[in-house]
Amino acid sequence: MLSKYIIAIAVPFVLFLGVAAGNLETWNHPQLWLIFSVVVAACIWQPSYKPVDSEIPDHDRLTSTQIVWSVYFSVIFSVAEAAYLRYPESFQWDIFTSIGLALAVVGFGLRTWAFITLGKHFTWHITVFDDHKVITDGPYKLVRHPGYTGAWILYSAVPVMLHSWYGVAIAVVLQFFAYSRRIKYEEIELREKLGQKYADYGKTVKTLIPYVW
Repeated sequence: MLSKYIIAIAVPFVLFLGVAAGNLETWNHPQLWLIFSVVVAACIWQPSYKPVDSEIPDHDRLTSTQIVWSVYFSVIFSVAEAAYLRYPESFQWDIFTSIGLALAVVGFGLRTWAFITLGKHFTWHITVFDDHKVITDGPYKLVRHPGYTGAWILYSAVPVMLHSWYGVAIAVVLQFFAYSRRIKYEEIELREKLGQKYADYGKTVKTLIPYVW
């Protein structure tokens, strides 16, 4: 448990404050600290994970690692763009900053809601337990994988808040492919283990984006 909190603080510190350390003036802006705080909270309210993991089950297909490093790359690029390419305009507080912060909070809230709703069944690697059942309430009324939707919103909101427009494109696309690939293999496991109930659920609730896909 201690290692979880260490990673939850150390990784965001490196990604946000460490990457921007070459321009220490960025540390004087509340945006960086607000994002850092939200991401630390998001890391705490999720299963333990390792940036470099040697215990990944074969059926996971390295999707957990792909997600982690897609997020890391998106954040590193976005912070670097804001700190070195667009500074100081990137740290002006305007409508985009407010929208980005609002989206980050929504994404964090949705992922945390999914985490609380699933409890022990919310796992880092693709895992279907013997007592697994189809959950259709809470955020699972909106999409079948709200945890991924929430994380996608959160980490795509970071570059919006920092006015990192190249970073927005990279975050949205790179993470979409990471979550889509994860969902592909997770759906195989869920349909195999949960059978017709999950198949019926899949006919009525979208995968990742409400009312779209």
